[in-house]
Amino acid sequence: MSEALLGQGLALASAFSFAFANVLIARSSGRRDSRGVVFSVLVTAVFATIIWLILESHDMQVVANATWWKGIGFYALAGVLSMVVGRSFLYTSVRRLGVVRSSTVKRMNPFFSSLLAFLILDEMITTLGAAGMAVLLFAFLLMMRESAKNQRAGDDTPPPVWDYSFGVLSALAYGCAYIFRKFGIFELPYPAFGTLVSALTGLAAFLLAGLFAKSLRGQLTGIFSDLDRWMIMASIAVSLGQIFFFAAIVYETVIVVVMIASLEIFIASYLSIFVFRLDRHVSQSTVFASIFAFAGVILITFG
Repeated sequence: MSEALLGQGLALASAFSFAFANVLIARSSGRRDSRGVVFSVLVTAVFATIIWLILESHDMQVVANATWWKGIGFYALAGVLSMVVGRSFLYTSVRRLGVVRSSTVKRMNPFFSSLLAFLILDEMITTLGAAGMAVLLFAFLLMMRESAKNQRAGDDTPPPVWDYSFGVLSALAYGCAYIFRKFGIFELPYPAFGTLVSALTGLAAFLLAGLFAKSLRGQLTGIFSDLDRWMIMASIAVSLGQIFFFAAIVYETVIVVVMIASLEIFIASYLSIFVFRLDRHVSQSTVFASIFAFAGVILITFG
């Protein structure tokens, strides 16, 4: 198996893991505030530690040189950007815009990430890859149209344009986190260790913020309260998704990985309908969007 094919397979595994997490969170009756986010980061740290000890620790030499500390620094920055800044702006976006409008901006994440990878990492976008991205964008537009159609009439009052900036900032934070992860891989090619450093940095940032924000401090002290089995399984799925994603960018470009991982929304739709029975039927728009999305990803991977 080629390295590129391995990276693509890991990216697809990441998409399935995040899709399962989304459906499990919807199934959960527990709280979905910051304590759920912090719990998922804690679970990620535990899983990353186990995988690092089993697969990477024997080959990894701790050398306190410039390369080592640069790798640690890149992983730490990625952790702050993705687990703290990105998620915080995402939560703000949901509060300001509502679920439907904020998800519209969120679905642009892979395109922000691809642009940053093109500009900063000098990753190439071939003609075939660009065609695949255009097809995938069309698939997302179909899903956005479907979401807007299902929005309740009472939520149709357009929010201020400024409120959309939180979703954009969240997408940029996630995109920058992917870039720093790739830089970290260049220095220390150990994805489980990188995930562990990012998770621990995220936890440290939440604890530090809790010293100054009383509301967050209360949520941190109740991190294990109001958790059901669905939320616990969702946290495990998120952790696996992050580790798979981290491993994927070791073998494949950021552009290809983020595009494959973006299939998460379509996979989650079918899991919700056919596995967990949370929805009764799949719409025609979802079927067509899924076909275009998978076709676009195929073009990107062959490109």
